[in-house]
Amino acid sequence: MAAIASLLIPSRISAQDTRTEERVPSRFSIGIGVGETRSLDTYLSPVTYSGTSFGLGVWQELPFSSHPGEWRMCFGGEGRFSNMLNPRGNARKYDADLRIAWGAERMWSIKPVTGSTLWLGAGADGVIEGGCGYLPRNGNNPAAARARIGIDIAGSAEWTMYLKGVPLTVGERLSVPTLGIFFSPQYGESYYEIYLGNRSGLVHTGWWGNTGGVRSHLTVSVRPGKWGVRLGWLCSLQRQNACNLRTRLLTNALTLELVSR
Repeated sequence: MAAIASLLIPSRISAQDTRTEERVPSRFSIGIGVGETRSLDTYLSPVTYSGTSFGLGVWQELPFSSHPGEWRMCFGGEGRFSNMLNPRGNARKYDADLRIAWGAERMWSIKPVTGSTLWLGAGADGVIEGGCGYLPRNGNNPAAARARIGIDIAGSAEWTMYLKGVPLTVGERLSVPTLGIFFSPQYGESYYEIYLGNRSGLVHTGWWGNTGGVRSHLTVSVRPGKWGVRLGWLCSLQRQNACNLRTRLLTNALTLELVSR
């Protein structure tokens, strides 16, 4: 145990490191994700499609200038493209979506072990989401659009320790859609009818009863210098029920990011 502790706890922490720990964690990250997506959209088909997804994201986390040791804001966006097949493998479906968010978190620091810091955060994100599923085999209605503006409750945990003086951070950020508005056509309503002017009942109030899901990002990062590498697992579930239509979009992806503090 003493040998393990000698690896995780540096013999001497510089004044610069001490000042950094007094501020909430901040970073810039850009990365990619590759994983599996499962999609159900009963506007297009009652069948669940599954396949591979590819994503790209850019995020910035900064402390508030007035309260650098207590509050942090996070903003950025990510896009994803999925290529899927039905269970028989004889029909293909494509899906693309974009997510933009700005959030604020109240942060608390704990020092469970000398030379390491555990940060816990709780807050909310303002989110704009949009996407579209495309099923070429449908002649009249081959596409289904998604759009949502809402507030997600969010929480985070980050534990930073040191391995031979190199910071190693294990983190998790979780957000859950809570309130908002979203777009959904009526059952059997075509987009051509909407184009002609039948736009009544397209916007719905979203809450846990008809929209929901979860976004969880578990990461491990190593930053030997100004830049570092962060590996992660992203699980994203989007759920929507309206007008007798159901939408489910589940993605599990491995992420690789470059991070700078």
